[in-house]
Amino acid sequence: SAGAVVSGDQAAIRDRLIAATEQANALKTYEADYSMFVAMAINDVRLMDINGIGGLKYDANDASNPKIAMDMDMTMSTPDGSVEPSFSRMDMYLTDGYYYIDQDGVKQKAEMPIEALLTQLTASGDSISQSVGMMRDFTQATADNGVTTISYSYDTAQLNALVDQALDTAMGAQGLDMSMLGDVTMDFNVADAQGEMRLSESGELLGETLSMNMG
Repeated sequence: SAGAVVSGDQAAIRDRLIAATEQANALKTYEADYSMFVAMAINDVRLMDINGIGGLKYDANDASNPKIAMDMDMTMSTPDGSVEPSFSRMDMYLTDGYYYIDQDGVKQKAEMPIEALLTQLTASGDSISQSVGMMRDFTQATADNGVTTISYSYDTAQLNALVDQALDTAMGAQGLDMSMLGDVTMDFNVADAQGEMRLSESGELLGETLSMNMG
């Protein structure tokens, strides 16, 4: 059973998350399982659910050319079951400045200057500290097995600025510019976001969960 939730010293909890993230990011190789759930709604009417589950392999023995392999099986369904569920499979591989995607047999290859992106992420300072610095309202609870769960919310203004930067970088890598779309706009606005990290007794990062509402 979990212990009581305590607010704790906010700076101390933040430092603990930074240390755990730095330790995880320092790994040269790792494998992870992940899952996602997306609910699509208009005016609070839920129209579609998307469930996904997959695996990830990361190899950064060559720091200037990390290799990432991902796969995901997705199920799309309506909440009321009025439409038969549809299934989709995606495999993605990133290496040598390109990413390769196979979506249900439809294959795509595109440039992804990973070294330039890594340089941009670190050019303005410690990206891990900046990322954790967007988190607010920390609480933590330790279970009987010694696992500590730290919950937090995000500063949405800072998070949206990061989303905009990532979108611009991704479009730039494809040689795209928003002005090419004329009056069409792309707006990804995060209305609210909460997350949690699970740490071992020794402070190692065991897993993460993120919940985000777009609005």
